[in-house]
Amino acid sequence: MLTKMSSSPQTTNLHRSKTRWGWTALISAFIAIGSPLAAVGGILLHMTGAFAEISQTGQADPKELADHISAALLTTAYSLILVIPALGLALYALIRYLKLRKFLKTS
Repeated sequence: MLTKMSSSPQTTNLHRSKTRWGWTALISAFIAIGSPLAAVGGILLHMTGAFAEISQTGQADPKELADHISAALLTTAYSLILVIPALGLALYALIRYLKLRKFLKTS
């Protein structure tokens, strides 16, 4: 629990901590937002490759289709591996930032 402090060095450290938590929240939020967008790009790229192969040959080679679909699913899985921790970190950092900001305003 935070208590009010009157000394300047401690207040300066709290301001620095607030700034760090703010940047941490911002960067992790960008990762959490950008990762699904990258996944959608990967899905579009790999699924387009699968359909392009069908349109060129007129028939579907199951192995080639499976390779393209597998790559699209792996892109989605890697996106989720990035998004879930980044979103948790963004929320935690935002809460810390807001608590420090509220504390510094009242002290």
